[in-house]
Order: sequence, then C-alpha cells, then structure tokens
Amino acid sequence: MSRIHVHPAGTHFVRGHGGPPFFYLADTCWSAFTHPEMNEWEHYLNVRSRQGFTALQINILPQHDASGPGNGGTAFGTRADGGLEFTQINRDYFEAAEAKVAKAVEYGFVPALVLLWSDFVPGTWLSNMKDDHIMPYSAIADYVAYASERFRAYNPVYLVSGDTGDMDLRRDDSWGHYSCALDTLKRVDPESLATLHIWGPPTQQYDMPRHVLDDPRLDFFMYQSGHGETWRKNPTCLPAYLTTDTRRTPIVNGEPCYEGIGGGTVRHDARSVRRAAWLSILSGASAGLTYGAHGVWNWHRADARFSDWGSNAFGPPFVWNDALLFPGSWDYSFVRRIVEEYTLFSAEPVLDIQGPPFEIACAQNENTVVVYTSNACRFRIPGCDDVISWRAVALDQNGRWFNPVVRHDNGHAQFEMPHTNADILYIGIRS
Repeated sequence: MSRIHVHPAGTHFVRGHGGPPFFYLADTCWSAFTHPEMNEWEHYLNVRSRQGFTALQINILPQHDASGPGNGGTAFGTRADGGLEFTQINRDYFEAAEAKVAKAVEYGFVPALVLLWSDFVPGTWLSNMKDDHIMPYSAIADYVAYASERFRAYNPVYLVSGDTGDMDLRRDDSWGHYSCALDTLKRVDPESLATLHIWGPPTQQYDMPRHVLDDPRLDFFMYQSGHGETWRKNPTCLPAYLTTDTRRTPIVNGEPCYEGIGGGTVRHDARSVRRAAWLSILSGASAGLTYGAHGVWNWHRADARFSDWGSNAFGPPFVWNDALLFPGSWDYSFVRRIVEEYTLFSAEPVLDIQGPPFEIACAQNENTVVVYTSNACRFRIPGCDDVISWRAVALDQNGRWFNPVVRHDNGHAQFEMPHTNADILYIGIRS
C-alpha cells in the first residue's frame, strides 16, 4: 500500500505522489498492541474496514489508562525494583505489535502510531501525576530509531506526542524529548508524515509556541476538541487557531468526543459525535477526522478494571465488542462519503453566518456549499446567489432527505425552520 503524502496546496492528503485524495478517517484503538488477541483484532479490522475507516490510531507503548493490565507485556525490560529499563527493548513485544500492524495494512488501513504518550515525557501535565516511568532523554533516539525502522515497511504516519498539553510544549524538557523523537524519525524514515496529538484545552484556543507552529518537521496539524461539556466550542474554534499565516498544512480533529464516554448522567451519543465531526470538517479541519468508542480505545472486557481517574470522569466503559457497533461509527463513514463525493477536502469555511453561534458551520468550494446545524433552526449565509438547488438530510432519522425551504435575497440564502427535529446537513449545488 502506497504512502500518504500532503497535497502541494497543503489542504489535504493524497495517496502516493500526485495520487488521488485520501480522507483520513481514523478509529481510536490506543491499546491495540497490548490487549486484543489476534482473532479479536481480525474481527475488529473486518468491522471497521467494512464501515469505510482508512486509518487506525494506536499507541506504540502501553496506554496508561487502558482497561486492565492487558496481555501484551511491556515494550522494555524491567529493573530489579520493577521499573522500566529503557535501554533494553523487548523485541517480542515489537514482533507481536508488528504482526498486528501488518494485519491492519492487509485490511487497507494506514497505521497512525503514537511514539511518546505524555506520561513518558518529563514536565507534562500527565507525567507530573504519573512520574514512575518517564523515559530518559538518552533513550529517546534508540527507541524511536528501533520503532520507526521496525514499522517503516508499513508506511505509517506518526503522532509524535500523545495527549500532551499545549503548555507542555513551552517547556525545554518536554519539547526536548519530542524534538529528539522528530529528528530521529525524520532521519530513519524521512518520507513518513508526523504530527503532534495535543489535549483538548478547557478554553477555545491553544497557547502553542510559535516555533512549534512553524516547525517544518510537522507535516500536518492535529487537534483534540475533547470530551467535556466545557469544550463544546472547540470543534469550530481550534481549526482557525491552527490555520497559520506562514504555511498551510492539513488539519485533522484527532480526538472528538468518544461515543459512550461521560460520567454522571450524561454520555456522548451518536448525535454528540456527529456534531463534533461536522462542525470540525466545515470549520477548516477537512483533511480528516477520528472516531472513538468508549470501550474500544481502552479495549475493555467485562471483567477488567478501569480507573476512572482525573477530572474528566469518563464513566464505566462498555465491553469492547459492544462499543464496536455503536451507531456513531456509521455516521462517521457517512462523513467520509460526503467529503469524497463533493470534493470537500479543500473547502473553505464561511465565517459570517447568521444563526446559533457554535452550533452551525458552513464550508464551500467552487461547486458546492455545505451547511451543518446541530439543531433545527433558521439561519442565513452569504455568497449563495449562484446556488441552483438545495437538498438536506436529517442525520438522526435514518438519512431522510428532504427539500429545504430557502429564500435568496441579494446574494444571501435564508433557510426557514425545517419540519424535523434533527441535526441537519444542507448541500447546495452551484451553477
């Protein structure tokens, strides 16, 4: 399978050099290397492949908040005191991991591999809480060289960081680890694409240092809109922050709210994850999207322990093979279908929309205008005098298409209240 590359315009990915557009539709399976048996892994791959997913996000090292201890062992040797010996790479661990990557590629997936989750890096918000397995700087280059050499034949992309805070990137010790990993990766596998997986901020913007935003070793930007109710504005706000004035790169929402996650009485359902998906795609993150199911990312079994730690209060997970069939995963495959059918990879966001703030998004290209509303509402968008037809689909009612009532006035389109209580996707075709 050929590598994915960044299109010369910097807006999206392509297969091979000059090949067809590639939509990065990833599923989150952080714990793939440590938890599923191979027969379970093949079942998982078969389901996600049939749904149309194109990539899998996997943590190379054991995931700190996975369910139970897993059965894949550790990536490194252990010291007499029980700590990790980072100079001793466990080749059996990586052999088993490579077998799973090979099987995923056989099913048509692009592996998206995390090199350093933030609990392995000094000075991060997470390693400040879990400080018993921080990788020394002296071990970074050998580990990254070994891992990238091992997986190079499978044409992966790399998430150099995992869940790091934007403020962590301002620390010399934290950024030093990530920078060393980037240098090593680009030396061993120079054609691989690299990005950072960053946490979902509690406000609607990151505070990343300029040297990170301008770093040419980062081939695309990935953000996390997050899981909490305080982050509802992030899908629309964060792409604008990552659209810099110095260079254009693809943008991907690498961690929207996971379906089924949430403590207390509220869990994100299919409508929640659809909302995060469409608001992201139409706000500038049109190169790709990641789905997550609460129970799959951590590979939860019925008898497994899950530590519902920290302030997020994720809630007890579902068993992995139940979560695998959540309906939101099919909704994400529909996103891919629409992006590809209407060539929305490089669609530009429309900003001056008159409607409910942060609950509506619009993007356009030379042939199409697409609008998403998370709730039924009236709204008005500019620049539509050349749209000759509109149609709409009620996304939570089995894809029921209908003709919306739209009035054109001085180049604006006024959308009247629909006759359905749903989140709705509107598609306008230009003359």
